[in-house]
Amino acid sequence: MNLSDATNYDLLCTTLDDVFTSREVKLAADALDIDEDYVLNSGASRRIGDWLNQNRDQILANRAARNFR
Repeated sequence: MNLSDATNYDLLCTTLDDVFTSREVKLAADALDIDEDYVLNSGASRRIGDWLNQNRDQILANRAARNFR
């Protein structure tokens, strides 16, 4: 991926656990009502990371179901 084409979700997903995709980072940001312009803020990225970890089992189950279809 060219960095100039990367969204803030793409950039944050590279700094988080390799388990999560940029789509899942966007899902977390949307759930927490965090705009894309702010996801790289340290407080926001910490909240997103916490949300992803708290919802890890459901996220992975949803991904598996999508991949199974």
